[in-house]
Amino acid sequence: MRSRIATITSNGSSAAARASSPAMVTVNAVTSARSPSRDHGPIVRATSWKSSSTATFVLASPEPVTPVMLHTVVLARKLLRRQGQASRASRESHRREFLRSLVAAYTRGSCLLNEGCSVDVEIWSDIACPWCYIGKRRFETALARFEHRGEVRVIWRSFELDPEAPRERAGDRAVRLAEKYAITIERAREMEQQLTGVAASEGVEFRFDIARSGATFDAHRIIHLAGEHGLQDAMKERLLRAYFTEGELVSDHQTLARMAVEVGLAEDEVSETLAGERYAEQVRDDEQTASQLGIRAVPTFVIDRALGASGAQPPDALLDLLRQGWANRSPVSVVTAGEACGIDGC
Repeated sequence: MRSRIATITSNGSSAAARASSPAMVTVNAVTSARSPSRDHGPIVRATSWKSSSTATFVLASPEPVTPVMLHTVVLARKLLRRQGQASRASRESHRREFLRSLVAAYTRGSCLLNEGCSVDVEIWSDIACPWCYIGKRRFETALARFEHRGEVRVIWRSFELDPEAPRERAGDRAVRLAEKYAITIERAREMEQQLTGVAASEGVEFRFDIARSGATFDAHRIIHLAGEHGLQDAMKERLLRAYFTEGELVSDHQTLARMAVEVGLAEDEVSETLAGERYAEQVRDDEQTASQLGIRAVPTFVIDRALGASGAQPPDALLDLLRQGWANRSPVSVVTAGEACGIDGC
């Protein structure tokens, strides 16, 4: 089989104008080539990366190029804006994120033509959030029952319940909880016990008696690093268990490095990341996106930026969400059609 190749060129204007002017994206069918395997989806590679304002990508697909690729205009605009503002060290990460997003956008659009489509499930959560750990287990239960679970891509997004948290908080957690919610310490301990029981029913052990509270920003950066290596879920799980079960301080860099190596990340890359600001912008981007989407509490589950569910919903509810998201991949019913032009001509 032979396939079309589309060249997607993103052009920005001057650095000063880029912030206010949208990027221009053009899609042109240019030639034919050997088709990539359907099992691996579309192939995307950067053909040039000349500056922060111009980039050219080539996408090869087993199907004809469709107008859905124009949806990448939003991604390209965001990338070019970030490229102009980013440091050199973070630009390569932005490029890789754009390529992944481009594949995801085209894959969703290809659902108009193919049966083998995926859905993206973005989960905003914090490591210091007990309901996020419970919600993770419930989502896993729902996903295991989902008929198309092999075609679901789970992306963990950053959210800090307390962005101003110190490296470590001193004192009893129940006392802090009582002060925060103006309740008695006894009532605070009852709440912890109730939450521990709920967690146990989901196969999770909570040890509030040894939990150490503190900032989670660097832990979120490490989760982003793990995502670059296909280990994001494993890293998220390891950090949640460390916080709620093992009494580890997840703001401590030595602790983070040890756990990252445990899940399979390279020690030197982890150390380099923690020593600098790598992925800091990605964490802040996740939090800004959450704000734009109206997310004020976690966990929040979002499917293809179209459907969402807030809170640690029961597995049945999350399964319904997955099925609804899958069903929404169906194309719009066209009740009438007239003369029209496509990218192949009129």
